[in-house]
Amino acid sequence: MANNTINIFEYEPCRKLKGSQALSDTEKNRLIEINDRLKTLLKADTDIITVLHGDRLRTYHYVGVLQVGKRRIQILPKLYRSTGEDESKVTEALRNLHFMLKYTMDLRTGETPVSLFKKGDILEIYINMFLAELEKVLQSSIFKEYITVEENLSTVRGKLLLAKHIKSNAARNLPLAYCQFDELTWDNLINQTIKYTLKLLRVISQSYENHRKIDNILFIFDDISDVVIQPYHQNKIHFNRLNIQFKPVIDKCFMFIGNFSVDLTSGRFEYGGIVFDMNKLFEEFIGRIIKKHKKDLGLVDYQIELQYNIGNLDKHEDIIPKADIAILKNSKIHMIIDTKYKIDHKEKIKPSNQDIYQMIAYGIAGKCPEIVLLYPKPYNYSETSEKQITIPLHSDECHVNCDMPRELKIHVKVVDLMKENLKKSEKEIIKDLKHVVEPITNY
Repeated sequence: MANNTINIFEYEPCRKLKGSQALSDTEKNRLIEINDRLKTLLKADTDIITVLHGDRLRTYHYVGVLQVGKRRIQILPKLYRSTGEDESKVTEALRNLHFMLKYTMDLRTGETPVSLFKKGDILEIYINMFLAELEKVLQSSIFKEYITVEENLSTVRGKLLLAKHIKSNAARNLPLAYCQFDELTWDNLINQTIKYTLKLLRVISQSYENHRKIDNILFIFDDISDVVIQPYHQNKIHFNRLNIQFKPVIDKCFMFIGNFSVDLTSGRFEYGGIVFDMNKLFEEFIGRIIKKHKKDLGLVDYQIELQYNIGNLDKHEDIIPKADIAILKNSKIHMIIDTKYKIDHKEKIKPSNQDIYQMIAYGIAGKCPEIVLLYPKPYNYSETSEKQITIPLHSDECHVNCDMPRELKIHVKVVDLMKENLKKSEKEIIKDLKHVVEPITNY
C-alpha cells in the first residue's frame, strides 16, 4: 500500500491524522478546494470531506479517493469499518467496492489485475475499469464521423461560399475556390476527448499496469489532433444511433476532466478526486441484481423498474413519489423496495418514523400492498430481528369498489454485503433477495 495513502471510512465524525499522515497547510487548502469542486459537480447536499481544526477529518456518505499533490485520501465503505483497518481488510473493501461498481456500470470486461487490489488504491482500480471499458468499445474501430470543413481548394467541392471566396480569392485574383463540404474523418471531438483524457490519466495514474494500457491505446490515437478539452465541450457532442456506444465512455472522460486539475504541459497533478454516493450505489446495485436474476428470484413473470414513478398523491400531480425499485405484473405494482443504506452495527434495525411515513405514501400512491425497507445486514443480526408493520387502509364495508388494498404491509428486511468476496458470494446475495421478495412470489 502506498505510503502517501491515508485510509479512512465513511461517516467518521472526527479522524485525527498523526505523524506522517498529518497534512500540510497547502494540502489542507487543496483538500477544501476539491471538496467544494466535487460538491458543486455532484450537487451534493453535504460535504464530501470536511477539514476540521487540528488535523482532523470528517467524512459522510461518499466513498472514493481525493488526491492533493502526491497524497491520496481514500474513503472506504463503512460496511468494513468495525472489522479493522489492516491491509487485508482494505483489500477486501476495495474488491467489494469494485464488484459493486462493475455491476452498476454493467461492465462485461476482463478481470482487474490483482496487483491493483494489493496496492489498495481505489483511483487506480477505477482508472483500470475505465480503460477496460474503453478497450471494449474500441474493439471494432475508433469512431469516424462527418464534420463540416471550410477550406480554399483548387477545385470546387461541396458548396462555394461566395462571400468568403470573393474576400479571399477573387479580390486577389487567386485560382482557388472557398468551399464548405462534409468530410468523413477520425479526427473528431469524440476521439479528441478520449485522447485528451488518456493523456490526463497518464499523469494521474501511478500504476505500471495502467500506464501500459494507456500507452497502447494512445498509439491507436496517434493521428488524432491534440486538443485541450474543457467541460463545456461536453455540450458540443451529440449522440445518435451511430455513436451511442461511446456515451458511457465519454461521460466518464468528462468526469475525469471536470474532477481533476492537471497541467499537461508540465505534467503536474495539482488535485482531484473520484467519489461515489453509497446511498445511490447500494440502491442501484440491488436493483440491477434483481433485474439480472429475476428468474432465480421467482420473478420471471414480473417487470422490474428502477427509479419508477409510482403514481400521484394529489389531483394536480405535483407530488409524484419515485420508488427505488418497483416490481410490477400486468402494469400493477405488486411490491416496492426502498433501499436504506444505514448501518450502525447493532443487532436490530429500527426504521425512523420518517421512513415509515414515506412508505405509507408509496403504498397509497402506487396502490401497492407490499413495501420493503431494505438495509445492509449489520453484524450479529438475526432473522428474528426482522419485522412487519401492518397498516389498515380501509375496512371491508368501506370502499367496496376501491382498488386500494385493504392493508399495507411494510417489511423490514436485510441483505448481507459483509462478505470477504462479494463476487464469489453472489449466490448468497440472491438467496437473501429471494427472501426479500417472498411476500409476492409465495402468492
